[in-house]
Amino acid sequence: MILPETTAADAANLAESVRLAIAGLELSHPASMTAPFLTVSAGVATATLGGWTTPEKLVSAADQALYGAKQTGRNRVIVAQWDAIEQATKNELVANPS
Repeated sequence: MILPETTAADAANLAESVRLAIAGLELSHPASMTAPFLTVSAGVATATLGGWTTPEKLVSAADQALYGAKQTGRNRVIVAQWDAIEQATKNELVANPS
């Protein structure tokens, strides 16, 4: 979702509301090895002036947060932390200089 004029806290609350709404439907998921019902994992990232420098970095931050949600047990919402993403970007630049 793209949510203009939305704080990280409000975006996280909305993602959590969606997660809970889907969980409340108790949609059967027999192929799942982790839960009998469909669950939602979400990664949230927000941008402000001076924050993420490109749309691609914002999407990458949300993707990394989603990966974190899945890696830490699924069925949860994780908010990207600027410092962690910025450090990962610096590490990538050191490992793969252009």
